[in-house]
Amino acid sequence: MKKERRKFTASFKAKVVLEAIKEDSTIQEIASKYQIHPTQIAAWKREFLEKAELVFSKDLPAAKEEENPKEKELYSKIGELQVRPGRRSGGFPKKGLGEMTAMQKRELISPGYLDLSVSAQCKLIGLQRSSYYFKPKGESLLNQQLMKAIDRKFLECPFYGVERMTDHLRSLGYRVNSKRVRRLYRVMNLRTLHPKRNLSKAKANHYKYPYLLRGLKIERPNQVWQADITYIPMFGRHLYVCQKPMLSDC
Repeated sequence: MKKERRKFTASFKAKVVLEAIKEDSTIQEIASKYQIHPTQIAAWKREFLEKAELVFSKDLPAAKEEENPKEKELYSKIGELQVRPGRRSGGFPKKGLGEMTAMQKRELISPGYLDLSVSAQCKLIGLQRSSYYFKPKGESLLNQQLMKAIDRKFLECPFYGVERMTDHLRSLGYRVNSKRVRRLYRVMNLRTLHPKRNLSKAKANHYKYPYLLRGLKIERPNQVWQADITYIPMFGRHLYVCQKPMLSDC
């Protein structure tokens, strides 16, 4: 089945180019946001800058006459059908909309589109109107203090789980329970370091290296070397140390 080529309006191109000129986001971020190739955005930007002087030219074409009301209504209906989910209408399939997050659906809403209200746009793409107007409140001052205390202790003891961290925070005077600490662990993306299960079991398809020292007598210097690597935890990073001792010196 031949894939239809995407068509972009002049207003959409101008919107994308203005974001690229402001440089608040990189070209890659803008391309990922609008699902456009970065080369296409660079071409639009180059064309926009080349024709920027035409804005101040006196030989601009006269403004178009006001559109016929019936023709305007027809274009509005066509745009509504293109946005309406469902295969029969030729718009977005419901499966595609179902896979989108609420944040992605909020980006599809255009409050400046006067022919279709925000409520109707939310209904068409299956987004609750309260979700469109929702603004995240963020973490409270107490949670921010707890996160700082957790971060300091976790840097010293990365093996502390939720229960031990809860006891540590209570010893500092915070009245918290394990449910709050567990949620803050998820927010901070912290995972306790501990031995995982079945680490000593090798996979059948992995190559098994032979033990080269079996039956070998180590009786002179520089005969056998081994490599070892470790790290020293520092604030926000790790210092890796690599050493190669001789087995004859051990």
